[in-house]
Amino acid sequence: MTTTIKGKLEDQLDDRMITSHPNTTNMQTRDIIERTADMAASVGNPVDEKIFKAYRHYHDSLISEGVVISYAQDIAAFVSRKGSLPVSARRAFKRVLSGIKTITLLYQKQRRRDEQGRFIADYSDYAIVYQLLEESFAESLGCVKRYTDDRIQFIEKAGMMTPRDLAERTGVTTAAISQWSKQLIEKGALGWFDETGAEFDGDLALEKAKRSGKAYLFVSGGKSLPSPFQLTGDQRWDKGGDFYEAYDLKLDHGDAGQAGNSDESVNVVEDSVLDDGDAPGKRTTAVNVLSEKTNDDIKKMMKTFREKQTVRDVDDFIGDQLSHEFSEILSNEGIGAVN
Repeated sequence: MTTTIKGKLEDQLDDRMITSHPNTTNMQTRDIIERTADMAASVGNPVDEKIFKAYRHYHDSLISEGVVISYAQDIAAFVSRKGSLPVSARRAFKRVLSGIKTITLLYQKQRRRDEQGRFIADYSDYAIVYQLLEESFAESLGCVKRYTDDRIQFIEKAGMMTPRDLAERTGVTTAAISQWSKQLIEKGALGWFDETGAEFDGDLALEKAKRSGKAYLFVSGGKSLPSPFQLTGDQRWDKGGDFYEAYDLKLDHGDAGQAGNSDESVNVVEDSVLDDGDAPGKRTTAVNVLSEKTNDDIKKMMKTFREKQTVRDVDDFIGDQLSHEFSEILSNEGIGAVN
């Protein structure tokens, strides 16, 4: 892991890493200052050491096994639907698949196995990875859909903006904007428009417009990962749906890519498959992430709430079961076993 104040790392290094842009909002800055002050004053609620031991026990219980992603080809088809891709897409796509496998292994006690003993990735695993890596993936392909950088947001809201206007809005020099935008233009994330909103006919016309202040930056569109809704076509994954709400990490990435009526939406999984209790898109309700319950134990447990009609009832039951498992681990007997 490394940090940098540069716009990007050297290409070969950047292509082998996952880039994450920090939240630079004023609210985040205030929160950091307040939290730093709390730590310095030794106030707040420190995590109980028993909680750490419970999570260590959980991680120790995980095993390393293969993972099969039955919907990997659907993701690939969506990503390549607009034609050619840059070479950087090769490693970027592999990082996405690795992320899905990682999440599946973390939830392995709640995942089924195939006939070869491999864990089967659930669509909920992809939903988590989508929120964590979609921005990084898009950037790897030269697309900037959703930057936390205020400069991108200003350009997106205005449609197009001159470097001078952008410098005034963001409180930096025009030279700084020029250096920042150059790298993004080279990757295809930003482009130049003339005053009519059309692209320039050659470099000569562009340079002339730059000198006269009539060259405008705009945010380019491009390829990215499908949202869970676009991948499945299941309304429960659309914004406001049960699955969307259940797996929303609250990362404040905005609503891009989640619109249910988008022209980019594709339905690659039939509803009849999603209604199958053994399908990877079905919401998983087992919660034995800490204890050593077997699959048969879980099936018996599930019988007690099969008649429940609402998601809220199911969530309450799951919460009670998880709380019980934590209690088992945090008990004197459980902690003794961990030690």
